[in-house]
Amino acid sequence: MGVGGKAIRVLPEEVEVQRRPRGGYVVAEDPRMVVAIWVEISEELRREGLARDVVRRIQYLRKEAGFQIDDYIETYYEAPPQLAEVFQIHSDYISAETLSKALIEGEPPEGAHTAEFEIDGMRLRLGLVKIEEKA
Repeated sequence: MGVGGKAIRVLPEEVEVQRRPRGGYVVAEDPRMVVAIWVEISEELRREGLARDVVRRIQYLRKEAGFQIDDYIETYYEAPPQLAEVFQIHSDYISAETLSKALIEGEPPEGAHTAEFEIDGMRLRLGLVKIEEKA
């Protein structure tokens, strides 16, 4: 094989090998191995992460309000549609993790423990009301 019918000899010091990751991957390497990791986040995974952020904010507000670890609550929320969707899709998870008997979209009632947060550039207003568990 050659160029224009002539054989070409390429020496190792004349060659530079560069590794360029495909889109969506991050690559790390050492002399013995190369590792590539897919870093694109699916919409489903992004919503799961947002749900975890919501739980963390509710838990923070529970603590700030002085609720006991086993107190049941009603959680009121005001959020943009994208974040409200997270409450709907992951309602079972959010409720179980925060002991919320109800997740209610709308303004919290008078006397609720309230706070505003920013999650992923979106404004979230939470209101928590301790409820008495009926026997």
